[in-house]
Amino acid sequence: MVWRLSSSLASAENGQELAHGILRALQFSSEPVTLDFADVQLLTPSFANAMVMTLLARLTLDELRSRCLMVNRQAFVVESLSSAARRFADGIRLSNQAPVPA
Repeated sequence: MVWRLSSSLASAENGQELAHGILRALQFSSEPVTLDFADVQLLTPSFANAMVMTLLARLTLDELRSRCLMVNRQAFVVESLSSAARRFADGIRLSNQAPVPA
């Protein structure tokens, strides 16, 4: 299943919606979901944080990498998504997620 993303990925709400859609798709199929970033010209930290942190709250990083393939990513997309994953690894969570115990 390939999902071609729009050119502007700007809101946290849309990032969470995409993540929930990915999680639903993965729940009902053993096939990976492919996200095609070819048309993306804008990806905000809010979108990246919401998408990545929502996914990592339910999947390990290895599961995410094997079950959600991200293709045609420009350097700014790679950096935005990687930064969100680093923030999650550092214990930062979305406001609607439980904090990491100290």
